Amino acid sequence: MKDNENHTFLIVSGESSGDLLGGALAAEIFQKLSTSRIFGVGGRAMHAAGVEMLQTIDNMGVTGFTEVVLKLRPILNVMKRIVDFARRNQPDVVILIDYPDFNLRLAPKLKRLGIPVLYYVSPQLWAWRSYRVKTIRRYVDRMMTLFPFEETWYRDRGVDAVFTGHPVVKRTDQVLSREKCRLKHGFNDDIVIAMMPGSRQNEVMHSLPVFVEAAGLLRQSISNRQLDDRRITFVIPLADTIRPEELPGYECFLQSKIRIVQGETLSVVKGADFAWVTSGTAVLETALLGTPHVVVYKTSPFSYFLAKTLVRVKYISAANLVIDDCMAPELIQNDFTPERLVAETEHVLFGSKALQVFAEKQALLRKRFGQTDASVKAAEVVLDFVRKSRHRNGVSAK
Repeated sequence: MKDNENHTFLIVSGESSGDLLGGALAAEIFQKLSTSRIFGVGGRAMHAAGVEMLQTIDNMGVTGFTEVVLKLRPILNVMKRIVDFARRNQPDVVILIDYPDFNLRLAPKLKRLGIPVLYYVSPQLWAWRSYRVKTIRRYVDRMMTLFPFEETWYRDRGVDAVFTGHPVVKRTDQVLSREKCRLKHGFNDDIVIAMMPGSRQNEVMHSLPVFVEAAGLLRQSISNRQLDDRRITFVIPLADTIRPEELPGYECFLQSKIRIVQGETLSVVKGADFAWVTSGTAVLETALLGTPHVVVYKTSPFSYFLAKTLVRVKYISAANLVIDDCMAPELIQNDFTPERLVAETEHVLFGSKALQVFAEKQALLRKRFGQTDASVKAAEVVLDFVRKSRHRNGVSAK
């Protein structure tokens, strides 16, 4: 495509994670086509990238039945505004990012206007609600996936899908070496355990008490082993947006001499010997950083029952799913106890072959993802689609 060609894009995200992806995607499109105009629904990242905002996402990220009911009218108004804009302006393509409960309802409305629809960040239909693939096959022109196995899953079901890579790969590649991370945080020769209780309040409430009790057990076990006076240090890498005193049981783990480091999650994990990680994006980050870990998750009995009934996956860890093998053990619900956590930790730290096996599986994980910059690849896929679409319509886009 020529740099001086005029193209109009519309990017729709509904949550902060999608806004970050949308911002990075917009920046790459502008880099390749500086005269383009990109409109969008998103947040600060997309605005900072130069996207002309139709709507912010302040009132769109909702969870729970009550919240959805209270905010249903504003959300429907946002959808109407997007459709009205698309009807008037006829963008070359619309890129929907994640947020499936909204975007999979928006896609048919846009397709009926004759506007191509691309989808960035696949809904996890391979885990549950697989019937939605019918909607995607009918109303989405191209699916851009973050995980390599998703491309095959969608193509087997008649959806044009392209693996564009995961942004976590680039983030973890930019972290300092393990030695420099340990020096930065003063870990010295300590055995360091990173404790990651999750980002949501309910996750923290379930995970942190178990972590604190396990820390006491592991500290005693290490003391009994008499490992040349090596100390064990427990660290909670905390996001800047969370105040330590707001954590449940703050005084308890303060008395347990557990360190808190804010705003340095990746470097803490990279420098740690082992990590206890609540299921989520942090698991993939930890795996790509090469830090041995245990994946944990606990929720209410009713929520767990629903998940067991509806979700059909072999693993909850994204890293385990990508390599289709157990790179890190998973302690879920009743298996998530202090005793099991300590046992799995000691098996890796003091087992004869556990670290070597983990390193081999981590190398396979890196190979599966490759070295692709997700945002660059996604922009290339979008622009390639627009170019071919113009050719099909008899308009040269060379």
